[in-house]
Amino acid sequence: MRRTWSTLSRVPRESRVSAYSVMELLLCVAIIGLLSAVAVPHFARSFRESKIRQTEIDLQILVTAVRGQAWDTGQWPGGQQQDVAGGDPVWDLAADYAGLIHTDGRFVEWHGPYIDSIPVDPWGSLYFFDPDYRIAGVPYIVVGSLGPNGVGQLDHDSDNLYVIVN
Repeated sequence: MRRTWSTLSRVPRESRVSAYSVMELLLCVAIIGLLSAVAVPHFARSFRESKIRQTEIDLQILVTAVRGQAWDTGQWPGGQQQDVAGGDPVWDLAADYAGLIHTDGRFVEWHGPYIDSIPVDPWGSLYFFDPDYRIAGVPYIVVGSLGPNGVGQLDHDSDNLYVIVN
């Protein structure tokens, strides 16, 4: 007996077999792979940009704290006088000798804390203060981050992020 559409339609639903062909499955896998190839780099770039933006916000907050301390005490973090050029970097802004959260007694007219806590940058490194940071050979006073690679103490490289204080 030859089956026609009309005879197939009379077969009970429970006895019909429904399945995807190999081609349909391969097509679905290819589409998912194509969408992933487009989306993953976009998300990675967005994630990196959000870390940079968070660092910029943190640096602006830290600059405000450093300026407040300098206004009150006439000294930069680490106890260096504002009117003296150069100086040593402060690698731990939460330390008492930095004077932003607590003081070790070296800051006259200290009215802090100037910030509640010092965050770490999104890559897990400490923010720093450098009164002699060289940009194209010119010294600047900066608050900065070692950037994504975390390298740069006394050997600053191109991925450092910083804000000039003065």
